[in-house]
Amino acid sequence: MVIPGMEISTTDDPHVLVYFYEFGELEEFWEKYIHPRLAPCPWLALKDFTTCDLLDAAEGLNCVVSAAHPMGYFNSPKGVEICRVKGRISDETAKRLDAYEVICSGMSHKSNLKALDAARSLGLSYTGGTDGHLLFELGNVVTVCDANDRDGFLDEIAKGRSKVVGREKTPVEKVQMGSASFSKFVEHVTTSVTSKVMHNAGKVSKKRSQS
Repeated sequence: MVIPGMEISTTDDPHVLVYFYEFGELEEFWEKYIHPRLAPCPWLALKDFTTCDLLDAAEGLNCVVSAAHPMGYFNSPKGVEICRVKGRISDETAKRLDAYEVICSGMSHKSNLKALDAARSLGLSYTGGTDGHLLFELGNVVTVCDANDRDGFLDEIAKGRSKVVGREKTPVEKVQMGSASFSKFVEHVTTSVTSKVMHNAGKVSKKRSQS
């Protein structure tokens, strides 16, 4: 069973997972909402597509939406829950999701427990993932549902009947993953810096024109 999905880096920082029932629905979502907003560097967030924009776009679609690594990495705002804690995202916005990733193997055990507590308090379901960048990482965390096919599996998550089993990466494994990710980022570092400078210059110009 293969579940079509994508991880989206929103403009306001959180990473959000969207799982689709059909491949065609993923393709339509990509073409309409994602592809037009891609940054020049694939490591940067989408342009003009906030978490709320994503949830609005997913409203009414046949999909399941979950927050990836909700507590962010190294206290960064790359997760929905850390943004909620810091007041950058409202409780109402967080509650619009179907689930939180309550075991992300790239996170610490403490952070995953916080994500689990938050999911319970918000009334959200659970998903899990390895956040794997290397082949050996895959399968260290799995989402478990009592279902025989893709539709049933996603339905169980949406109904709050999923379970998650797995473990966090060891420090050595985290270093390996970080090194692999960094080596890929270096390939686009020039594009990343240029895009960031141009983005910031545009924000400054906009503020000056408004003042």
